[in-house]
Amino acid sequence: MKKIACWCVLLGLCAMPALAATETYNNVPVVDVNCSKKAAADPDSHTRACALKCEASGFGILTKDNRFLKFDAQRETEASWTN
Repeated sequence: MKKIACWCVLLGLCAMPALAATETYNNVPVVDVNCSKKAAADPDSHTRACALKCEASGFGILTKDNRFLKFDAQRETEASWTN
């Protein structure tokens, strides 16, 4: 009986990561790293020209609770403003 209970607990713990929800962000501003603190107060005031000037610092998003989440290398290329 203990073996069955142990296996059930182990199976349940292994299944937990599969059931974890990933966060998605919609309609959030994309801001460069250099200006992330300034833009947190009013992201709409951050201009495209400024973002292009600071592009080398990288990009990320500002969440609704004003946290800045930096993009990884793959998302950097997807968010590139220069086409």
